[in-house]
Amino acid sequence: MNYGKNKTKIFRIDLEWEELIVPNVEYINSQPFLVIHKEKLVDWKKKIYSESKAILTFKFGDFIEYNENPKKNKISTIEFSTSGCFGTCPVYKLTLNRDSLSIFNAQYYNFNENIEITYGKEEGVFSTTINKIDFDKLEEILNYCDFENLNKEYHVSHTDDQRGNLKITFNDGKVKTISDYGMVGTYGLKMIYEKLAELRFNQKWKKK
Repeated sequence: MNYGKNKTKIFRIDLEWEELIVPNVEYINSQPFLVIHKEKLVDWKKKIYSESKAILTFKFGDFIEYNENPKKNKISTIEFSTSGCFGTCPVYKLTLNRDSLSIFNAQYYNFNENIEITYGKEEGVFSTTINKIDFDKLEEILNYCDFENLNKEYHVSHTDDQRGNLKITFNDGKVKTISDYGMVGTYGLKMIYEKLAELRFNQKWKKK
């Protein structure tokens, strides 16, 4: 991205390792979009693919699937947990509440990736009141992603990766769950996971 005055920033637009994509700038209603053409995995066991494309716009500081008419669902709780992987992926669970205390259960490799020091030692449970601006931003991104209509499950084609489990409670009791092996189900979900990971360190957590 060129921001002018010799200020540039590089963004990765592939989601999966060694993913073959064909990016193209296209204009829709006189607006520029980045259109990504690629193969979509239909059946990971049989390795069956079909052609797909994603129309991306630059929003929230990164590329995300374009949504012309995002909804305004009222989210009350966001729950997110990660599994381990073949390595030192951070394992944790976040329970973010709009109107009450939120919980950060730090299990492994959140604060130290040294296996010899941290293996088998849980790091602690923390609580705080999530900053309203940060919660509202998560809600805005999730609504822009049209989370209600995302798949219930996503998975990459490789193995030994991390799984993310997302649960959203909204509109007075409705629930949406998403299980994402590889944690790159969509560009929007990838952005959400990154924002959630940042919350582990940018809030005033107190150990219980």
